[in-house]
Amino acid sequence: MPTKTERILSYLPGTFRALPKPTALYSVSDAFGAELLKGENSLAAVMQAHWVDRADQSAPVIDDLARIGALYGLAPRDGESVEEFREHLKRYIRTFLEGTVTVQGVLRITAEALGLHIADEYEELDSWWTRGQFNDELVTVELPGFDVAPKLLGTDAIITHGVAETSAQVRGIVDLSGGVDLSQANVLRLKIDGKGPFEIDLTKDLDEITSVQAQQIVDAVNAQLAAALPGQTIATLENNFLLLAAPTRGPEGELEVQDDEDDAAEIVLGLPPRAYSGQAATAAQVTGKVDLSGALDLTNARYLRLLLDGTTLVEIDCAGPDPANMRLPQVIDAINRGLGFDPAAELDFYPATHNDRFITLASPSRGLTSTLAFQRAAAQDAFAFLFGDVPVFHVGRADEPARVTGRRDLNSGVDLSEFALLQLQVDGAVSLIDCAGEEPANTQLPEIVSAINGSVGALIATDNGRFLMLHSPTSGPTGELLIQTPPERDATELLLGIGPRRFEGRLA
Repeated sequence: MPTKTERILSYLPGTFRALPKPTALYSVSDAFGAELLKGENSLAAVMQAHWVDRADQSAPVIDDLARIGALYGLAPRDGESVEEFREHLKRYIRTFLEGTVTVQGVLRITAEALGLHIADEYEELDSWWTRGQFNDELVTVELPGFDVAPKLLGTDAIITHGVAETSAQVRGIVDLSGGVDLSQANVLRLKIDGKGPFEIDLTKDLDEITSVQAQQIVDAVNAQLAAALPGQTIATLENNFLLLAAPTRGPEGELEVQDDEDDAAEIVLGLPPRAYSGQAATAAQVTGKVDLSGALDLTNARYLRLLLDGTTLVEIDCAGPDPANMRLPQVIDAINRGLGFDPAAELDFYPATHNDRFITLASPSRGLTSTLAFQRAAAQDAFAFLFGDVPVFHVGRADEPARVTGRRDLNSGVDLSEFALLQLQVDGAVSLIDCAGEEPANTQLPEIVSAINGSVGALIATDNGRFLMLHSPTSGPTGELLIQTPPERDATELLLGIGPRRFEGRLA
């Protein structure tokens, strides 16, 4: 993410970006950038001070909460802690908003005056108007003393029903009624009852892949599994949600949705990936917005002025012998030739390419030093004619580590008293981590971050105040982060909101 200083410098013409750093301009911009960042942090602190769940968080004394309470005529009691007053304030405001003239309101006001905590929801009240539909008689049933059920079973009576034997199934949570875009990820990899994995192309033989319909997905799965699993229907729809079911019933039934490249499981089923890889550095690149598929008249717009990687400045004549009747391939050849790349040499890389309609221009280098800047030509500038409304400055991306951000909001803590283990494979090393905090039933996000970093021995876990974020120490394609299933007490879904991808059937 660019810093404030980089943002300030990005708005300046390319000629102001002298190398190497630090320049006087960079130092001045850096000072202003630091002040902007301080202002942004101060604004965030002010905003949090106005949220009842954030105000005075971790503060030793009540300050902002007291100011919020003053708006409603409420002051802290003597000896009341920050968290006690926060809960007190919430109860008070709820009573204020919901009213005091009901039975519930009277009980709340009484409890408030006495400093008591009561179960005040209507379903928790023993109200006379809910004791019987036809009479007000209260009947108490006394069981005979020789009944040992409470001692043996922990209950006076219980009714239970059996369930039929089931196969391994996964029910999607994505409503497919409006179709889904599978242009970026179109493959499901399934392992079914020990067979496979089978790679299913959900866009096979489809002309339109940006709005694939639910029935087309079902048909693609069943058609491509027909040879391996004859006579079996694996995919069906339930109210526009995709259902996959293995043929075998009982514990032997197995269905696994595997992670891999072009995985569409999250798009069609709502199953987040459990395997993440780092990304290689990329080059600065831009694709024009002007359709250049027809004849091009470059009579009055023929020159393109470019600064590549901050060092190579060229002004290219994009027109040929007949400027009024140019074609896109001719323009591409002119740009490549002007940048020193011979169109006839059949090189592996050319800065300028096209898809028969639009120009794509890329820097020869990769990473943050890879830049591409358009400048105004001295005359007959062709930038707008060839590229349209695109930014004039572009920068590449450095190697990035494997990253995953959790989908479970942990702002208020999480109960890890029963399930507390997280198993990660980070850059090839496997770690089994007990994430429970000092009070397992109320484990806080900073405790989870500390437990992960301490167990792995590297700073791979951070948070943004609400969600757990993990990244590999290694950047680039070799960086990997795999979320594995621990042998017991699996807390993956509690901590990251990422469910399993392997499912089994069960007995009746």
